[in-house]
Formats: sequence, structure tokens, C-alpha cells
Amino acid sequence: MKDLTTSEAAEALGVAPVTVRMWCRKGRFPNAYSEDTPRGVIWYIPKGDLNGVEPMKPGPKPKTAIGKTRPQK
Repeated sequence: MKDLTTSEAAEALGVAPVTVRMWCRKGRFPNAYSEDTPRGVIWYIPKGDLNGVEPMKPGPKPKTAIGKTRPQK
């Protein structure tokens, strides 16, 4: 079974590659491994590590003061 690159894993999960790289650094994929290259670190994720992984849901939207303006000085 071929291991996936971060781009391939991102496409399979419907998230951005940068998100997959962050998850790799944080240990979300227990069998992921990295290789140092002249262009930087490349992560590889076994396909089995994607089973059961769901993208995190976005947090609550920040509250904004609608219709309020900043007081003039």
C-alpha cells in the first residue's frame, strides 16, 4: 500500500495541505513519518491513518458590533 503525501491526504479529507502538515506535526496520524529534503520536510501518511479522521469543525464566529461606529476624537 502506497503512503500518501500531504497533498493527496488533504484531497482525500477535503482540507488544505497545510492542515494535514499541522496534523502530522501534532501527531494526529500515528504512523505518519517525515523526510528531510533540500526543499524542506515532506510528510507521508499511510492510507490506514485516514480512517475515521474527520476535519475539525470551524469554531464560533466572532461577535461584532453591527451598526456601531467608533467614537470620534
